[in-house]
Amino acid sequence: MYQTKNIFAGFFRKTALSFAGLIAIIIVLAFNNKAEYSGDLPFWGVIAILSAIIIVLFGLAFFAHTFYTKCPHCGKKMAMQTQNKQQVGVDYEQRQVGKEIKTYKVTTYHTHRVCKFCKGEDYVETTKKESWK
Repeated sequence: MYQTKNIFAGFFRKTALSFAGLIAIIIVLAFNNKAEYSGDLPFWGVIAILSAIIIVLFGLAFFAHTFYTKCPHCGKKMAMQTQNKQQVGVDYEQRQVGKEIKTYKVTTYHTHRVCKFCKGEDYVETTKKESWK
């Protein structure tokens, strides 16, 4: 089975969606506090700019998603479909932070995917690091 390493696309997709959600919250808060706004731009100008930023961030997230789901076998975009996620390993690491030693649990997962066009299979390896005791 082939391992795909396109971690950057997945990271960028999640980051762009997070920023879009944050700006949406700012817009909601701006609607609630519109009487307190005293900037140089008119209120609707600020809302229009923030809305345009949200649209651009969602577009970038979609663009990153197309590369994240590109088939390494046939090269078609938006082709890979997730079949399952399997835990393949657990490791513990210790780091010294100042005078304190912290232990972290590092879990490794393989996300198995299948192309909907050529039926090619691959997996994406991800790790999750969490504080342990």
